Amino acid sequence: MARTVNLSGKDVKKSENTGFAPLPAGKYNVTVFDLDEGEYKNGVNKGRPFLKLQLRISDGQKGANRRLFVNVGDFPYWKNKDGSGSDGASNFLYWQFYKSLGVVFPGKDEEDEVEVVLPDLEEIEGASLAVKVKIVKDEYAYNKAMAAWEDEVEKAEAKGKDAPPRPEPDDFLKNEVAEFLPEIDPDDLASDGDDSDDFGL
Repeated sequence: MARTVNLSGKDVKKSENTGFAPLPAGKYNVTVFDLDEGEYKNGVNKGRPFLKLQLRISDGQKGANRRLFVNVGDFPYWKNKDGSGSDGASNFLYWQFYKSLGVVFPGKDEEDEVEVVLPDLEEIEGASLAVKVKIVKDEYAYNKAMAAWEDEVEKAEAKGKDAPPRPEPDDFLKNEVAEFLPEIDPDDLASDGDDSDDFGL
């Protein structure tokens, strides 16, 4: 037998706004909860690989069990702006990520190339490290809200009603991984994630 529940359109609308507020900017210990390989689809680095990481905030911190998502180009240098070569700007997240996992790269004074062993994907999954997190505007969520708002304005005008309030960009924020670090002693982490070198808006 079917079950019924009484709901309004207002209830449905509220259910669509269930996102979490971003974590405070600062440093957090995380584990690699899940990862996958991807490939850039656009731009000068089209066709090059990246690691699609899902990071879990470790226990004992504000936001424990929350997830952070970041893509790391799996190469040391970006291509040049004109698409030539692969020795353009340094891919900082690549170097930081692998160093945080314990990979040892050649010293700055070593001129000869040496073979560097990187961990397999299976070894990376579950690894512990730390990240520095910043808060940025979520353009995707804002643009989605604007499209929905424009539809609501049209409906309101058709019914002779007042338009709903326009979404504000500052109401749509998200976290972004700014830096990878080796795992930090929990005693050195601020309990609320605060950090004097915060990146922020």
